[in-house]
Amino acid sequence: MTHVVGKHDMRFGFEWYHNKLEYISRSNSVGAFTFNGLYTKDNFADFLLGYAKSATRSYFRNIWGNIGNFQSYYFQDDYRFLPNLTLNLGIRWELNPFYDGLHGQTTGFDQTSGNLIIPSNFSLTAQPQTATLYPLFQDRIELSGSQGLPTSVRPADNRDFSPRIGFAWNPGAGKWVVRSGYGIFFGYPDDNNINNTQSSVPFIASQTVNNAGTPPQLTFGNMFQSTPIVSANPSPGKPCTFGFAANSCSTPNIVSMPAHVRNTYTQEWNLAVQHQIGTTLSFDLAYVGNKTTIFGRLTQISLTMESASTISPTTLYLVTTIRSQSDEARLCLVFQVGAMPSCISDWGKFSPISSKDMVWKRPKY
Repeated sequence: MTHVVGKHDMRFGFEWYHNKLEYISRSNSVGAFTFNGLYTKDNFADFLLGYAKSATRSYFRNIWGNIGNFQSYYFQDDYRFLPNLTLNLGIRWELNPFYDGLHGQTTGFDQTSGNLIIPSNFSLTAQPQTATLYPLFQDRIELSGSQGLPTSVRPADNRDFSPRIGFAWNPGAGKWVVRSGYGIFFGYPDDNNINNTQSSVPFIASQTVNNAGTPPQLTFGNMFQSTPIVSANPSPGKPCTFGFAANSCSTPNIVSMPAHVRNTYTQEWNLAVQHQIGTTLSFDLAYVGNKTTIFGRLTQISLTMESASTISPTTLYLVTTIRSQSDEARLCLVFQVGAMPSCISDWGKFSPISSKDMVWKRPKY
């Protein structure tokens, strides 16, 4: 809406944006194998012999996705303060929820307890295996309601205020104009990162195995050695190999992110001088700047530190990597591979970890 009175040209309004995203991907349910020429020095030859470097599999997955309603309110006033000076003053307020998962399919990571958080209203029929997976990992799962969190797991970011300030000034010579402006602009929450948090128990379980040694110990015929992706603790009440008693000793890949996050925002500013030359030509000189804040970066977090040299080949550890303040947390298992600890990420690839950067935590997953 627009309202003009005296020297004021005012605009104000409201925006409501409904966003629903649905996905389907079943590729890993039939297995995904990687060949890199490790055994014959030729990728295709390894394939023909059935010597895979690694393999990943997961349960069959139905549709999942995110739903969110985004609101924003704005007011702007172009105020003709003087005949040769106009001020542009405005404010925008955005209410950015962090999406609800379809049938409650989203997760968060409790950085205090090391547990996963899932919506209190999640459905046991969200995925074909949810009813099976939940009891196996219930001892390491928290419901959002018990933590005072909404069903989106991440509370809405209601502090996104965006000022707009600018001016246009004619110094008086008639052919000169000086302009400047400043504003803050918030982005929508990254639905891709939030959507990725569905790739965790109890909605899906995936497993990655890697061949080691020569000759290869695993082939097409026995890549997963006839074992299920996850199973119950064979000795209920007794510690698993990773150090504590759990309902299941399986270690499926986990993808999650913090429960409390903020939106990425960008500050933009400019200063420009314009000069009219003749009747058909003008000269412009401008400076434009911007700065993005809460831009995702990976950071390792933990409660307990241990030296890399203490990690044994038979001990499983969990590394938690969090994108600072606003982005994705990624969990991965760490094994001793030769002299260098390596992270087996949710993509099933080895990545060396420098001992000086390692911060370790006794696993909760």
